[in-house]
Amino acid sequence: MEENKEHRHEHHKGSSHHHSGSKHTHTHSHVSTSKALKALKVCIGINAVYLIAEALIGMKENSLSLITDAGYNLGDVLVLALAYFSLRLKSTPSYQLESTTYKKYSALSLLINSAILLVAVGFVSLLAWAKLRDGFSHCSAGLAMAVTAGVGIVVNGITAWILRKNSRHSTGMKSAAVNMMADTFVSVVVVVAGIILIVSPACTWADPAATLIAALVILCFTVKLLYVYVKRGFLVFPEHIDTAKVLNVLKQNDHVINCRHLNIWKNSADELEVSAHLSLDDMTAVELVKKEAKHSLRNMGFEIVTLAFKKHKED
Repeated sequence: MEENKEHRHEHHKGSSHHHSGSKHTHTHSHVSTSKALKALKVCIGINAVYLIAEALIGMKENSLSLITDAGYNLGDVLVLALAYFSLRLKSTPSYQLESTTYKKYSALSLLINSAILLVAVGFVSLLAWAKLRDGFSHCSAGLAMAVTAGVGIVVNGITAWILRKNSRHSTGMKSAAVNMMADTFVSVVVVVAGIILIVSPACTWADPAATLIAALVILCFTVKLLYVYVKRGFLVFPEHIDTAKVLNVLKQNDHVINCRHLNIWKNSADELEVSAHLSLDDMTAVELVKKEAKHSLRNMGFEIVTLAFKKHKED
């Protein structure tokens, strides 16, 4: 996996970079990434259409639980969109060298998304509690709730399957797949509430009760997602890592003239990653420099090492 990362990055930089691996490997990787991007477009499209329909039905039938589920679906679409742009950026030559800024912005966007979801959860929870406390709810459209949420289960299932099938390309896709499974649980809760209203229309408490359960699930998963991405985005340099020592390791070979764009972070799997751009005085020494650097960095605890090379040019 690490070798493929290096190859993809170096290939885009042009003839001044060292190329490792075969042309077939690069082409296969490019095609796979292209398929993953198309899959994400499909997921975004079907979820966007569904959330609009669910929100409209929820407002028409005065179902707070459907509106809440639609709000969570909006969060799903935003997470899917972020996964799409993340994967698209990773396929560009500059990703490994400029990933620190991207990670901060991606974490910031998810922070905003999570804040919106948390505010929405608080708002609908207050409304649902007020309805339960006062003993009234104008929603008795059990069939509309059950059918709409049932369609949501199908949509979430298809989306999760597509994401898991392509999740090897992006940790963002893995996170989105987990998010879809949480949304599936919320839809199941709404279906149950709808069935209760079908069997007994007088049980108008079912809709606000389902809303509170859905809000609790959304809260738990939003906090978890927020923790993972804020950790990835803002703790770029783990505190226990000595940056100066990492630089010394990368420059230990006499052929290394300069080291730029050093990035150190922990990914969502809690693996320690490092990437850097090395300028060499002799490109025939690439394999030797790579071997020495990887050996030393892995001894320091780095699981994933991504290095790019180019011929040093005098100013």
